[in-house]
Amino acid sequence: MPLLPTWFSAAAAGVTGLVVGSFLNVVAYRLPAGKSLASPGSSCPHCAAPIRAWDNIPVLSWLVLGGRCRSCRAPISWQYPVVELMTGGLFAAVGARFPWSPLEVALLVFVAAGVVIAVIDIRERVIPAKLVWGAGLPGLGLLVLASLTAGTPGRLGLALGGGAAAFGAFYLVWYLRPGGIGFGDVRLAALLGLFVGWLGPGELFVALFAACLTGAAVGVPLALIGGGGRRLAIPFGPFLMVGSLIGIFAGPQLVHLWLG
Repeated sequence: MPLLPTWFSAAAAGVTGLVVGSFLNVVAYRLPAGKSLASPGSSCPHCAAPIRAWDNIPVLSWLVLGGRCRSCRAPISWQYPVVELMTGGLFAAVGARFPWSPLEVALLVFVAAGVVIAVIDIRERVIPAKLVWGAGLPGLGLLVLASLTAGTPGRLGLALGGGAAAFGAFYLVWYLRPGGIGFGDVRLAALLGLFVGWLGPGELFVALFAACLTGAAVGVPLALIGGGGRRLAIPFGPFLMVGSLIGIFAGPQLVHLWLG
């Protein structure tokens, strides 16, 4: 039995998520541009003025400053507080659903990677391989630890099998229909299969089905509006992440509803 209550796990994860979300904004801006994530420190993209520590508090600083730089009063994108709030909320949800466990840490890694991947894919239409590997390698280690501590070593086989199955399915689509999806989506599907597959094949099926369903629900109308859709690039990474969240949090219920 955990020493601390579930609500404390959710609160601690949520606060951590706000801070992580602030860093994810840096990653989303600098990684596609090939810039260092460590230096220089945070600065205004308009006037290059260094951002002081008290102006770098997640969400709160943006609200206090009215969404503008303190030095030059240039507008600061709403992306910053939205990413911070989204990451904090998702971290809190994971902390509440899987409190005080190696699985919680593993899924926090997956969620953090998923948020920044979705932002970059929306803005740049690319999914950096560094982010997939950066989440997959430590995540695999955490899933091994989660399997051992839970006394369910077989779940590691489910995770590896899920990753392989999702990769194979999306690779087939990428190979047979060039231009339909990017290879970054294939890598991300494998990452999804690894983490969600650990929970079970039902959760993984729900995640992949939900990703395709939500992608079609948004993509088809946008393609029609765009004039046939063949030249309209619609990023699929965000839908893979939406599907994964549905599989993680509602997968068992949806599987039960389907079978019931």
